[in-house]
Amino acid sequence: MSQTVILNTTSGSGVPALAAGDLLVDTTTATSDHLTVGQQVPVKFALTGHQTMRIGGIYQPNALVGHFSSARPSSCATSRTRCPAPSC
Repeated sequence: MSQTVILNTTSGSGVPALAAGDLLVDTTTATSDHLTVGQQVPVKFALTGHQTMRIGGIYQPNALVGHFSSARPSSCATSRTRCPAPSC
């Protein structure tokens, strides 16, 4: 991702957090849902069900990425379509 999209992180580690399996959220989502780096949040994916993920970074809104980003194989790689949104 770091070679195609620039994420301007406001806190946390950004792309390294993705590599570690963490969730990234944009500042709009973090503010409205009172989310902070290091917080464990429940998520639900269409094919893999309920999981808990750690927020590893918060980034400025980015139209290409959307409100969240995850590289966790259990959340996206098993999806037959695009990665579904977590229910934070």
